[in-house]
Amino acid sequence: MTDQDLAARVQLIEDRQAIQELISTYGIVLDNREYEAVGELFTEDAHFWQHVGNTDARTRQGIVDFYRERLEHSGPSYHYLHGHVITFDDATHAHGIVTAHAEMGIDGRMILVGFRYHDAYVKGDDGRWRFSERETYFHYFMPADELPSRYSDEIRRTWPGSPLPADVPDGLESYQREPHAPYTRHRD
Repeated sequence: MTDQDLAARVQLIEDRQAIQELISTYGIVLDNREYEAVGELFTEDAHFWQHVGNTDARTRQGIVDFYRERLEHSGPSYHYLHGHVITFDDATHAHGIVTAHAEMGIDGRMILVGFRYHDAYVKGDDGRWRFSERETYFHYFMPADELPSRYSDEIRRTWPGSPLPADVPDGLESYQREPHAPYTRHRD
């Protein structure tokens, strides 16, 4: 192995660690309601969207505004990151999938959310990795007291608004193609 090969491998490890710290920092500053710090984790032209409501925030400031408005009536939240797969496209671009869940206090209720982030990352001229895209797919999104009886139901997004089917794994071609246990219909 040449010195150049070794340097490239070390750089890849450092970049992977920097992206993992980006992911962790996002959860911490979001839970702390440090909206400007959340914005600093995104590129100026970033795109953030969720498959719930009409969430389609574009630009760093648009993302800050979205979170400020979305969370102004919420209590505490706690984002847990479970796993992260990163694929490097080149020296300054990567993409990844993050599995996570969050606990949120909203309207006097505990809301539980299981989700996956599908991310695109860009390394800026300053050497910092940032999100250029972040898309959220929901496994469940509901009050905690509903989760035990609804987890085996197709309708696992009951908050906010009208109940909807889950994004994952239900929306995945592989899940639709392969056999799995039938859903248990929730009875109110």
